[in-house]
Amino acid sequence: MIIYEEGSRVARWSRLHKRLFHIVGPRLVHPRDGPRRLTNLLTCERSRRQGRLEHPGRPYVLFTEISSVCQLRCPGCLSGQDGRHATFMELDRFRRLLDRFGPWLVDLELYGWGEPFLNRSIFEMIALAKSRNLFVRTSTNCNAFRQGDEARLVETGLDQLNCSLDGVTQGTYGAYRIGASLERSLEALRRLVDAKRRAGVRRPLIEWQMIISKKNQHEVDAVRTLAQQVGVDILRLDLPFSLMHIDQADNPEATAEWIADDPKYRRWANAHAQGAWAFDCACSYLWTTLQVDATGQINPCPNRLGSQIQLGDPLVEDVNTLWNQPFFTQARALFAPKAQPPAGHHPCMACKEFRQPWKALPEVAAGGCGLV
Repeated sequence: MIIYEEGSRVARWSRLHKRLFHIVGPRLVHPRDGPRRLTNLLTCERSRRQGRLEHPGRPYVLFTEISSVCQLRCPGCLSGQDGRHATFMELDRFRRLLDRFGPWLVDLELYGWGEPFLNRSIFEMIALAKSRNLFVRTSTNCNAFRQGDEARLVETGLDQLNCSLDGVTQGTYGAYRIGASLERSLEALRRLVDAKRRAGVRRPLIEWQMIISKKNQHEVDAVRTLAQQVGVDILRLDLPFSLMHIDQADNPEATAEWIADDPKYRRWANAHAQGAWAFDCACSYLWTTLQVDATGQINPCPNRLGSQIQLGDPLVEDVNTLWNQPFFTQARALFAPKAQPPAGHHPCMACKEFRQPWKALPEVAAGGCGLV
């Protein structure tokens, strides 16, 4: 079992190896689409490094929200909120999205804000995507699995399954995963591991993800032990709790309630401060990634802020045109190294995840420009 931890060299090299030899590399040797994917990937990365506002590439990573429905009620999650769509993406629409994006894609992330396995077409969707030689990953709360789903999942050829398990006791686990059963999650996880062993395959990689907060930090060591016993491939412990994801990024009181005490898990501790950010780098989504929500509309990114903005139907409008509409060119300008304070308001100005250099300008830091 590989453990992803903040600052771990083993984790860093493991991720690099997976990216080169499992996510990217195999997609570029496809006899029909490989050269086009390689050219597009290089175009996207060159545009990102140059900070181009008009971007000639197409997304090589696509988040596809096949379900915006969830049986849980985690704090701040968009699923279940008043006014947000609650639906499943139809198999036919998914097939047409693959036709539209697939020739340029490398990585398909088959999840959004709902529980993917509530959409019972997920197995056909994964198989379709794998037939296009894509890296396919999905995510689950492990509470929607039915008996036999684990064998069906292994047969699809899925590359990776992320499983959200934030503790080893029901009280701790349920503090955030409201409505979830730890016993049911662990049972599903063990069946998945067993299904892989019976089939004699290495895929899907099973990643146990623990989002670490003040409410569960005392169970980190117990999670290590249990994950090893269950037999997962990866244990991810570098996911500190984000106040953005409970819509409390501007609230210092929420920091005291949720953010862990250990410095390793306090990346978001100061995110509520004016002009602050969690990651000292520019957003890469704007040059590499799109999300299509369960209604078929594109969103600028898969995060909480971007997932609430709908910018057009890629089955109706040209993808390049959609990706270079004013919303995107103005958003890319926010991350320019010498960017000046924006003249007007843009939704991405409120993002506290990535560095926007203009926020550090003296006149902005003093409290002007509508900064949040």
